[in-house]
Amino acid sequence: MKRLFSLFTSLISMALLTACDSLVKEVDPSRTPSTESQFVVNAYISPQDTVLAVLVTRSRPVFGPSANIDPQTVSNVAVTLSDGSRSVPLPFSEKDGFHRADARLLPIGAGQTYTLTVTAPGGERLTARTTVPQPVPLEEVKLDSTENTNRFGPGGYSFFLQAFWRDAPGVKNYYRLAGNLFYTQRYTTGQPPREQSVNNVTSFGFGNGGLVTDENRDGTRISSRRQQIYLPSMSVNGQPPTFPSPVSYIIYLLNVDENYYRYHESAERQDNVNDNPFAEPVLVQGNIEGGLGCFGSYNRTNFSGRLR
Repeated sequence: MKRLFSLFTSLISMALLTACDSLVKEVDPSRTPSTESQFVVNAYISPQDTVLAVLVTRSRPVFGPSANIDPQTVSNVAVTLSDGSRSVPLPFSEKDGFHRADARLLPIGAGQTYTLTVTAPGGERLTARTTVPQPVPLEEVKLDSTENTNRFGPGGYSFFLQAFWRDAPGVKNYYRLAGNLFYTQRYTTGQPPREQSVNNVTSFGFGNGGLVTDENRDGTRISSRRQQIYLPSMSVNGQPPTFPSPVSYIIYLLNVDENYYRYHESAERQDNVNDNPFAEPVLVQGNIEGGLGCFGSYNRTNFSGRLR
């Protein structure tokens, strides 16, 4: 009886192994992604620029060796920027790894189209175009605050900011919002005690990378997400908690071109996937002919105020 059971078990195991083996399929190498590195270009221009800067790197293939995770900066390419009548070369800067030039050599204007060209020693040529959007001013920023409390007493303040602007009618518009906080912290140190101060600048966003479109609301008043900003109270040398004062802010509204929006929106979604094997893959959208990356433009307006 034991022999019959052993033989039965062996037959079942062989059947399972055969079934598993049938699930393995060889993939035609021609259908796998290329492991060859490509040029990657990232550049964004605006009328507010003081420097024209272009970053050229080499991609790191998903398949194949990945000894260096960081992108490889490329210096031996010729980079030019043109407005159709003038062309300006952007030489490579060893200091920061960008190809750059003074913006006064080619002032960036709203409504104008610019062409970026990158030429490699091997004859590879990459091109991209962008048309600079018009500026859209912020109309209003609503502000309110609450004091945070816990079992140890006051714990700082939460501020809520919401921005409003009027969409430019008749054209597709894409926007990005961001902001900075500015405040000074003061504390006492040393013997004899002396007061010192530190100026702080922190950034904040408005969710989803601050990206907004005017889809289904052309020409209407658009509002941002309500952004919470938390600033803790501070205890210095055993003294009661204090609050940095004054605290001011600047909100930036960027009217961006479609290239900028598509690239950053898809990159944001790809980042949210975060290597989740069950999530749908996201292809980052670029506009570089002959390579990867984005050449986009924007027009920025600011709105400043005080939190307290």
